[in-house]
Amino acid sequence: MISADTNIEEMYRLRLISVRAMNVCRSGEIKTLIQLLKADRFNLLKIRNCGRKTLVELDEIREHYSHYLQEQHIDVEENSVIVIEETELKDAQKKIELLAPNSVVHLKGWIAWKFNELSVRAKNAFPQLSQLISVVSAIYSTQRFNAIDAKNIGKKTSGEIQSFLSEVKAHFEDITKEIDPTVDIPNHNEFDRLVAQVGELYPFLLTKECEMVAKHISSHDFVPILFITKQYIFRCEDSRMNIYRDYYGFNSEGRRYTLSEIGEKNSLSRERIRQLVSKKINLPKSLEDEIHRYLTPILESVIPFDSLFWNKVQRDNMLEESYSQTALLACSVTDTHTIIQIEDNDKEYLVNKELINNVKIRNVLNNIVRVIALRRTTVERLDILDYVKEGKRVYHKDVNLLCCIYANYLRKNYNVDIEDNRYVMLLPNAMDISIAIEDILEQSSEPMSLEGIKQAFNTLYPSNSIDDVAKLKPHIFRNPNIKPKGKTGIYILKSWKNHFTGTLTSYLEHILHTFNEPIPLDDLVDFALDEFPRSNKKSIYSLIVGDKDERFIIYEDDYIGLANNPLSEIEFKERRIIKRHNFDTRFEELKQFVSALKRLPIQTGSEEEKSLARWICNVLKSNIESTEEQLHSLKDFIVENNTLPQNGTEYNFKQMCDSIKVMVAKTFSLPTASDNIREYSWLRKNIDKYTTYEDNRKSYFEDLIAYLKDFGFYLNSQ
Repeated sequence: MISADTNIEEMYRLRLISVRAMNVCRSGEIKTLIQLLKADRFNLLKIRNCGRKTLVELDEIREHYSHYLQEQHIDVEENSVIVIEETELKDAQKKIELLAPNSVVHLKGWIAWKFNELSVRAKNAFPQLSQLISVVSAIYSTQRFNAIDAKNIGKKTSGEIQSFLSEVKAHFEDITKEIDPTVDIPNHNEFDRLVAQVGELYPFLLTKECEMVAKHISSHDFVPILFITKQYIFRCEDSRMNIYRDYYGFNSEGRRYTLSEIGEKNSLSRERIRQLVSKKINLPKSLEDEIHRYLTPILESVIPFDSLFWNKVQRDNMLEESYSQTALLACSVTDTHTIIQIEDNDKEYLVNKELINNVKIRNVLNNIVRVIALRRTTVERLDILDYVKEGKRVYHKDVNLLCCIYANYLRKNYNVDIEDNRYVMLLPNAMDISIAIEDILEQSSEPMSLEGIKQAFNTLYPSNSIDDVAKLKPHIFRNPNIKPKGKTGIYILKSWKNHFTGTLTSYLEHILHTFNEPIPLDDLVDFALDEFPRSNKKSIYSLIVGDKDERFIIYEDDYIGLANNPLSEIEFKERRIIKRHNFDTRFEELKQFVSALKRLPIQTGSEEEKSLARWICNVLKSNIESTEEQLHSLKDFIVENNTLPQNGTEYNFKQMCDSIKVMVAKTFSLPTASDNIREYSWLRKNIDKYTTYEDNRKSYFEDLIAYLKDFGFYLNSQ
């Protein structure tokens, strides 16, 4: 016999309940029939696998055995969320229908807001309570809503749910106290329906905001999606949204925080903050789709923050913020664009991310500014695109659009002229010394020495005075209109006539070509001294004898002629010149010099040493005749002594190394800045540089370091 205490398993064995319904009862910890009769239908819906068919079956059982309950008759409605008294439910539903659409939106938003304040456990257990119909049904149920009957719900969570229902009931009755449920439902106008529709789509909007949006849609036939998105960002409770609000300045202060400030505020690293803000704000699907449809067609590749483009965006979206804040809002909700700023506190741009792939923004600017700062004597044209695109990297086809960003910055900060938003016109900012020297020669109208040019230049341009004539040479050589008179140190203008600009050898050849026959040496010397006054008969004769091209012939009685000129009718007898080869003597002198001084001869030594150095150079260049055997013997000798100082630099370097060794051996201490400033400075400088040397200086210094280590000293570059 079935009683109120009959076990659910027993009812299954009697085929009074299906296996699915029995499993649902087990999951809900319902063991007896009386527990099933007392169970709340709303809580039954929460049990896993309790579908519509199972719920109908349980409702039928509850209705069939309802006489076991000592309470009022319970009317089971298949489509109701919970069991409520029919009259109270109908009155509540009627009041909801009589509410104005905007009031319904406000009520739903208020319920959703209160529901979000519940604990995670409560929200996960009863998600239906966030809906207006479900929560009203739970409130007006004649069978008391008992949250503790749900699985894994304790007294604390149950009390939290009951408190929530009490607040909702009080609020609902307060806003509906003036409503008579017996009157007919009024016909609302289209505007009210539009307000309600906006509220349904965007429940986070306030009633007043819904009305503003509806009014804008009615008058402009356009949904102000950025305004709606802005309200969502302001009200979203996600902790990550605080990072976006601080980064873009959407906070109550209206201030944009730096990555370091945001990281410190949220206990995250700068890199982690950078990763987060590099992505757009995560929006609900409905908002995200609308934003994409709106922004994608209108966003250009490069848009300045102060562009009038943002004025139209503001009008379309009911925004009253500044252009900059509007641009930041657009950037925060799109993945295609990012913010670019050439330098801090400068103008900002919204730029397509594809344009800046492989472009290092600050490096480009630094390279351009470095060129602008250089000295120029003429107008130069700088193409910004050449600095944006470097090397063989792959760039976006429209990367040239970035040029306008740099052009605006350079125009503003460096006051340069810009053409076509791409080309920088650089005006002269320094004197062209080469042109100045040309002007000095032109005013002088006569050849001038380097010293004379220097004095004239310093007189005319005292602010750019030159202290060494050697500094004039690069400017002279750079000017094609200035020519030297051979190797005399005298300079003339190319345009001047009757001035010979070749070497003394070529001038001698020119004179002989002019006469077209041999002439006496004395006459040839007189002609040569007119153009080369610093020369003399001995040097001219040596030049003729030593001419390696053998252009001259020396005849008896000191007549000089050209080898390629036919002789005149007068018979000239050629005088044979015997050139003495003293290779062995010079080589022996070289060996003695190296043996005595332990170095090769250098060009800055004594006259004897200079002579030996020149002899080595001339033999190696084949300017002095030598046999193959002699040439090889000299080369072998140089290779054998390649560890000795090869020039003045290496010699002076080794001398300093030896000097420090002697000093350490005597004092058992390293040179100091107070007692041995020269050795101290030299040692400090070469500790860092010696590894870069590619000659003998590296081995000399390594030997010095090894020597110092033997004394217990260790050098480092700190």
